[in-house]
Amino acid sequence: MGYSHDRILLVEHDPIICDLISRQALQAIGYQVQVVGDASIALAVAEKFQPDLILVDLNLPGLSGKDLLIALRTQGIETPVVVIAAVGLENEVIQAFRLGASDSLSWPAREAEVAAVVERVLKQVHEKRERVQVAQQLHRSNQELQNRVRELTSVFAAGKAILALDDPRGVNDRILDWAVKVSGAERGWLLLREDPAKKSILAAAKNMPPEIKILQTWEDEISTLAGLTGESIAVSGESLSRYKAASLGQAVVVTPLKVQKQTVALLGVARKSAKAFTESEQNMLKAIAEYTSQALVNLRLVRVYEERTRSLQHIAESAQAGEKAKAEILLKVIHELKTLNEAADSNLKQLVDMPPASLPGPARQNAAAARDKLAQAVRVIDLVRPLTQSNLSRQAPSTNASEVARQVAARLQRLAQQKGVSLACELPPAPLLVLADPAQLYQILEGLIVNAIHVSLPGEKVFTHLEKSGERQACLTVRDSGPGIEARDLPHIFDHNPAEGQNQSNRSPVESLSLPLIKELVSAYGGSIWVESKLGKGSAFHFTLPTPS
Repeated sequence: MGYSHDRILLVEHDPIICDLISRQALQAIGYQVQVVGDASIALAVAEKFQPDLILVDLNLPGLSGKDLLIALRTQGIETPVVVIAAVGLENEVIQAFRLGASDSLSWPAREAEVAAVVERVLKQVHEKRERVQVAQQLHRSNQELQNRVRELTSVFAAGKAILALDDPRGVNDRILDWAVKVSGAERGWLLLREDPAKKSILAAAKNMPPEIKILQTWEDEISTLAGLTGESIAVSGESLSRYKAASLGQAVVVTPLKVQKQTVALLGVARKSAKAFTESEQNMLKAIAEYTSQALVNLRLVRVYEERTRSLQHIAESAQAGEKAKAEILLKVIHELKTLNEAADSNLKQLVDMPPASLPGPARQNAAAARDKLAQAVRVIDLVRPLTQSNLSRQAPSTNASEVARQVAARLQRLAQQKGVSLACELPPAPLLVLADPAQLYQILEGLIVNAIHVSLPGEKVFTHLEKSGERQACLTVRDSGPGIEARDLPHIFDHNPAEGQNQSNRSPVESLSLPLIKELVSAYGGSIWVESKLGKGSAFHFTLPTPS
């Protein structure tokens, strides 16, 4: 079925062929089709129309279809091209493929044949776009993680410097130095509130106007509001002009310093330009405020490290989107992400290794937990990395699939017993070798068997069957007698966003690979995977892998 956003350019001079392809075969199922009869103008039309696919007759008058292929590649237009050639012109088609054609259509052809070729090529186009989108998403996650690492490093350095000071006046000055630095401001001030009912006192100032003196009383609407609400207040541009703080700059942030949920001081910064303080800059200022609270009252380490750890954990977990990546474009991003993980882990390790007197127990536990989360992210990255290769079977070792199946079944016997389910293996007597990494084959089988156990009821059986299938292919089957899958859900069982209500897609409490990732691994080895199921009669998951011979 065509989609309204798919555009097709047809380069064909024969009006009968044009009508059959454009109107009867393609427009009828929803594609946008534009027709030109001359290859000499097709290039200009392609640049303007921006088609998703080009159909071109090889036997055009004047410039041929092959000439158009050369012109498209010369201009850097990478739109896939399907060449149309009469039966008997196979050599011409071969030359067209060498010039960059993606597929061919033998003529004469029926409407269904035209639609099938077009849909096949456009499916590849859509999959390529999805891979690019995944790469872009992973790159954004990488950039965000890099920002978080810088943020964590800066806040850690600031907190360490502030907590190392024991002179109150030195703490105040150091606070403002770091507050101005991390927020990108030019001015800073610290107000003390001994009694919420009284006016605040200016305890420290940096780059403030000469008429503002230390230890004088301070009163402005933004600081008062931040003190009353206990929340940071940021104002910039025209909105700031009606406040007294406008004399300090065109963008202001005031952050409360709290002890046991009570505001004891206010930390403010200002910049001369009207550029608003970003969320990241405000978060950095909040972190300095929390470290300051710790230093002023000599309490436990501030909560900022815990917040930063949670942020880092979230970014690391979001890197699992890379499970969909197959193209080599992801290798560089994966490498950079691992490098940043190592940098973050190194910073966290410094915290964990600090003397107990410098870092209280709860903060040390938070740092250790964050390191565990980073380690989980690295394991996901390592699992995604093989999917960036075009064909894993070319470099995979020969693995005894029978032995791997036995090992998986033996490991999962305890889980099956807990569920009241029996496991059985139907394996050939002689070793059956497949081209696959043994650890990854183990993960594939484990994921399918765990899924089968999970959907089975007490007293039911799960079978694992292995046999030679075809000349250079082996087939493995995991069969259960569970509730089965509804017919409407079968086409989506391996989707990354499966339809609701699919029994087989429910996650097992035992950690194992998901069905979408299992499909990605099997496909990466040049195999295929499918499922047969009927409601009330169980399901059978089959997958094939290449064999050495």
